[in-house]
Amino acid sequence: MSTEAASTTLEIGGAERVALFLLSLDEAEAASVMKHLSEEIVADVAAAMTKLPPTATAPDRLAAVWSLLQEAAALPEPLRVPGREQLEQMLARTIGREQAERVLAMMEERRLAERPFADLEAEPPELIAQVLKRESTAVTALVLAHCSPALSSSVLSSFEPASALEVVRGMAVVSPPPFALLREIASELCVRAREVAQQPGKLDQSRRVRTIAEMLGTAKGGLEKTVLEGLRESNAEMAKEVQESMFTWDDLAKIDKRGMQKILGAINTTTLAMAIKGSTSAVEENVLGNMSSRARKMVAEERELAGAVPMVQVTAARNEILTSVRQMIESGEFKAGGGAEELVS
Repeated sequence: MSTEAASTTLEIGGAERVALFLLSLDEAEAASVMKHLSEEIVADVAAAMTKLPPTATAPDRLAAVWSLLQEAAALPEPLRVPGREQLEQMLARTIGREQAERVLAMMEERRLAERPFADLEAEPPELIAQVLKRESTAVTALVLAHCSPALSSSVLSSFEPASALEVVRGMAVVSPPPFALLREIASELCVRAREVAQQPGKLDQSRRVRTIAEMLGTAKGGLEKTVLEGLRESNAEMAKEVQESMFTWDDLAKIDKRGMQKILGAINTTTLAMAIKGSTSAVEENVLGNMSSRARKMVAEERELAGAVPMVQVTAARNEILTSVRQMIESGEFKAGGGAEELVS
C-alpha cells in the first residue's frame, strides 16, 4: 500500500470508507453487513457509493481501507466506569463482602470530605434556592462556597439582589466549621430539600404576589380596587407588594400617548431626568417621545448636568414616579394590565 493511498484514504469521510469497504465485498456479504446498520447510516453510505470517483476503487485504495478497518477492529472497547453496585460486586468477589463494605465506606467518607454538599448539589437549582432562602446568610454562604461556580450563580439568581450581595460577602470570608458539623448541616438540608420537593404546587411569596398582580391587572370593573382594599385590611404588606408588582418601571414602555402625557404632567423634569438614567431604550423612547421638544431639551440638559449618579438615586426617582402612577391606577384613571389600557381621559 502506497503512502499516498493511505493519506488519501484518511482524508475521506467515514461514509466513503464504509462505501469502499462494502464495494470490495460480494453482494451477499455487503447485504449481510448492511443489515446491521441503521437506516440513517445506510442512506449515507448509499449516497457515498454514487459519488465515489473511479480512482477510489483502485487496489491500493481498497488495501488502505482494509488496513484501517483491521486497526479499528484491534482496538479495545472503550472502558466503562462501573456504578456503585457493579463496583461493590467486583470488590466483594475480590476481597470479600465485609472488607468491600469498609472500602466503600472509606470512599464515601473521602467523597463527602471533598464535596460535603454533593447530595444537595444533585438537586435542581430552584429547589436548592427554596431551601437556602429559609436558612441564615451564614449557612447559605457556607453551602454555596462549597458548590461549583455555575450552580452557586444559578441559585443566587433566585435571591433578591440585596440578599444575594450579603451571601456573596459571606462567601468571601467563610470559615468552614469542623467536618462533623458540615456533614450534619448537609444532611439536614437534604432532608429539607426532600420535604420541599414533596409539596407540589407550593408557591413562594414572590410568585404568589406576581400571580395576584397579573390577575388583578386583567380584571374588569371595580374588582381590582375592591380586592386591594380587602387585602390591605388583612395583609397590608402583601397589598403593597401586589400593587407594586402591578406596575413596574419597564411597563412605562407600553403606556399609550394619553396615559403617558397624564403621567408626565405630574412629574418635574429633574426627577424624570434622574429616573430615565439606565432605562431600556423602549422606556426612554416612549417617555421622551410623548414630551414637547422644549421639555425633552430640559430633561436632556438636566440629565447631562447630573452626570454619573449612584443607582440608589435613580431608584428613588423612579419610585417617586411609580407611586404617582399607582395612585392613578387605584383611582381608575387607567389600567395597568394589557399595556396600561386607559379607562378615563
